[in-house]
Amino acid sequence: MRYMAVIKDRAKKWRYFTYIFISLWKILVTLIVMMVVWHLNNQSVANLFNNFTEAFSPHKVPIQEASIFSKIDLIPNQKKKKKETPALSIRILLQ
Repeated sequence: MRYMAVIKDRAKKWRYFTYIFISLWKILVTLIVMMVVWHLNNQSVANLFNNFTEAFSPHKVPIQEASIFSKIDLIPNQKKKKKETPALSIRILLQ
């Protein structure tokens, strides 16, 4: 039993050190899988890296407000007179 406690203490010391390598390994595997999938879909893998600086530069994205949220009203469901807890129901208001 004492041997297991020693192993547990050693594992605590090395745990975060090994996480550094595991996280780098996962990033590398994800990148390789992504490049293989692009290649299998007959797309150029070089396109992943050619537009790298453009991807992080400022660019215009049009943003429009969705009007559906102005028509939804959250009200407690008061039609049920049973001993159940009142649930919220969504009622769409017709305008």
